Amino acid sequence: MPGASSLVEETSKWDEAPARRPGDDWITLVRKSGTPEFASAFAANPVLYTSVLAGPCVGVDAIATIIDALEAELPPGAAPSPAPPAAGAPR
Repeated sequence: MPGASSLVEETSKWDEAPARRPGDDWITLVRKSGTPEFASAFAANPVLYTSVLAGPCVGVDAIATIIDALEAELPPGAAPSPAPPAAGAPR
């Protein structure tokens, strides 16, 4: 059939590794905690609800404090790292 691709061609598209993994943008942002770029990624008055704190964290500074504290408690090498750049992507 003209213009139709074969099943093999369609299947191979799904086998390609995605350029980015889910969560990569969030991990990149968390690594910038305390910077103006981190603060600008949030609404004017963000609220973070957790199951482990007595109340919500309100504001960028409070959220950054929680993220920094969590990272400080992780054993070396346990913090997630962004995915390596896709093939051909600038480094």
